[in-house]
Amino acid sequence: MKQPRQFRPIHGLARLALVISLSIVTAAAQENGEGKPIPSFRELEAAGAIIGEIRIDNQNIFDLDDPKENNALFRLANQLHIRTRPDVVRRALLFNSGERLSVRLIEESERLLRGNGYLYDVRIQPVAYRDGVVDIEVTTRDTWTLSPGFHFSRQGAPIRPELR
Repeated sequence: MKQPRQFRPIHGLARLALVISLSIVTAAAQENGEGKPIPSFRELEAAGAIIGEIRIDNQNIFDLDDPKENNALFRLANQLHIRTRPDVVRRALLFNSGERLSVRLIEESERLLRGNGYLYDVRIQPVAYRDGVVDIEVTTRDTWTLSPGFHFSRQGAPIRPELR
């Protein structure tokens, strides 16, 4: 009877080779359905690509998949926080489905969205390309926007000298 094979931990060059091969597999996962990598926005613009679907991925304040951000306080903050609605992000974009892709408008849209105080990070990237049509994903990460504070002011007309 055969003994079950025992696995040993991977160290040194074998571990490095595994990391490199996983990186290659991850890059291959970013390819379109034809097995070709998705071109950059500059290449897509030069090819005259038309914008297809625009997907909005509005993420919460803290990424709970990151062990550094997965704790009780951060989970509570995510639960208390109301995420930015996808329509709010969509209205801020300077491009629409059916238009010709423009790198300038994509970069300007990223800049405008980053300028909002309620967003921590913005990433716009192509996610699929076929038959001259590119699908785009807009990924945003919210920031904590609750800033408690009080403001008191008094307004009125100056007192006229004859009323004193």
